[in-house]
Amino acid sequence: STNLQAHFKKYLQVLGINENNIVSMKKKGFVIPLRDRAEGVARGRVLLVGDAAGLADPLTAEGISAAIVSGRIAAEAICSPNIAGAKGVCKTYTKRLHQEWLVDLRVSAQLSKLLYEKPRLGKLLVRCFPGAVSRVGPAIFAGERRFTQLGQHIAWHKRMLIKFFRVVV
Repeated sequence: STNLQAHFKKYLQVLGINENNIVSMKKKGFVIPLRDRAEGVARGRVLLVGDAAGLADPLTAEGISAAIVSGRIAAEAICSPNIAGAKGVCKTYTKRLHQEWLVDLRVSAQLSKLLYEKPRLGKLLVRCFPGAVSRVGPAIFAGERRFTQLGQHIAWHKRMLIKFFRVVV
């Protein structure tokens, strides 16, 4: 298991900060809500966005992008002149959220389950595809690229999978 306290002390040393000189330090941690959205993100006159909707990315645990995107989609659904009533707003919000965000979260959830349950597989992927991982990984973590956009490069995926399975088998 990871000793966060030891990593924190090393980080302070790298920064040149002596722990004895710190006047006050409070450590807090919060659970990042990652949950099944089967119960819905819209009900009655309420639209859940960001963390309230459990929209943080399962692989990166990043949630600010989801809060911004879901907030924008909610505002557009509410303000749309073509949508009548709370039911219409909820239906539109849910549909657009699914199209623009939830599909990516499902891919991320599957990938995170695979990589977190089998960390050796992640190391093998990095070893087999260092260029792809170094280009795509940071872009995904930074929110500049989405998991579903990777599927647009089918030929690239086929080459990667063939190369990967040759190494594994």
